[in-house]
Amino acid sequence: MPEESSMDKSYWNRMGKNYRDEIFSVSESDKCKVIEKHLKKFSGRNKIAADFGCGIGGFLPMLSENFKKVYAIDFSLSCLHKAKSLYGHLDNVSFHCADLTAPKVPLPKVDFILCVNAVITSSLTKRTGILKNIAAQLKKDGHLFLVVPSLESILFANFRLIDWNLRDGMLPAAAVVGDFDKSTLSPVQVHQGIIEIDHVPTKHYLKEELTAIMEDLNFKIRLIAKVEYGWDVEFNSPPAWMKAPYPWDWLVVAKK
Repeated sequence: MPEESSMDKSYWNRMGKNYRDEIFSVSESDKCKVIEKHLKKFSGRNKIAADFGCGIGGFLPMLSENFKKVYAIDFSLSCLHKAKSLYGHLDNVSFHCADLTAPKVPLPKVDFILCVNAVITSSLTKRTGILKNIAAQLKKDGHLFLVVPSLESILFANFRLIDWNLRDGMLPAAAVVGDFDKSTLSPVQVHQGIIEIDHVPTKHYLKEELTAIMEDLNFKIRLIAKVEYGWDVEFNSPPAWMKAPYPWDWLVVAKK
C-alpha cells in the first residue's frame, strides 16, 4: 500500500464500500463514551457544527441531536454516499465533498468542529493543512474536539505484547521480537511518530506534542482525555488477564 494511503482519495473511496468491516469505528468502540459525555457540555441547539473527515458518519446522529445544523465533510465520495445512505434522513445534516488539506474549505464558519482520526496522514504538509483549515473554519470562542492516535498507547501495547510472550514461556530475547510486525518505515517517519496500522503509515501523537500544536494554533486547551478501547482492537483473542489500563486515542478539547 502506498505511503500516503491514510489520506489517499482512491483508497478511501474503496474503503467506503466495506468501511464497517475494514476501518476501526471510534464511535462504536469508545468504552466509556468519553466523546459523547464531553460533547454534550459544548453543544447547543443554536450552534452549528462540522464533522471534519466524517467517513461513513458514525458521529452524525450524535451531532444532529445536539446542534442546530451539521456539515458532514469528507474527501471520499464513496464514504459520503455511504454516510448519506445511512443518515440522510437527519434533516439538519448536509453532506459536502471537500479536500481538508486544500488552502480553504468552501463552507461557512462553525461553532464546533469534531475531527476524529482525520489528521493522521504521514505527510506533515497535509497534516498542517488540515489543522490550518480547522483553525480557519472555527468561529472565535468556538470549540474543537480533536481525536488522534496515541503514540504512548502504541508503546504500552508493545509492552503488553512482550509481557504476553514472556507469560507464554518465551525467553526475553525472543519475547521482544516475537509477533511484532516488521516495519518498512524510514527513520524520518519514525521520529515523527509515524506507525504502521495494517501496513498503512499513520501519524500518532504524544500528549505534550498535542499541547504544543494547540498553542501554535492559538487554541486554549480545555481538556486532554483518553478515549479507551478494548484490547481486541490491538490483538486477536487477547488473554483474560489483559485488562486495564486499556489502549487509547487522545481527545483534545480546545477553544479558539
